[in-house]
Amino acid sequence: MVQAFIIKAWKSQETQASFRLPGTNFNADQAFFVAYAQTWCGKNDAQRKLHLEVHSLDSLRVLGPIQNSDEFANAFHCPMGSAMNPQRKCGIW
Repeated sequence: MVQAFIIKAWKSQETQASFRLPGTNFNADQAFFVAYAQTWCGKNDAQRKLHLEVHSLDSLRVLGPIQNSDEFANAFHCPMGSAMNPQRKCGIW
């Protein structure tokens, strides 16, 4: 999963604690996840795509990895057991 390597590279760079994404209240960690999710942003006909595509739906390509990411849960302060921070996670790296 590319996301794990990107997170490690992102964390290895120096980021200022006071960083805010211009026009938002997102800090550096939150901005990273917003940018990641936006790479899969698009208007899709899910029913049509289910029959024609060999890949997962875009929404699942975002939700699956971030729901299993402790870094995401920490960045957005998601309570343990919530939809975005389930107690059982699939961890590979």
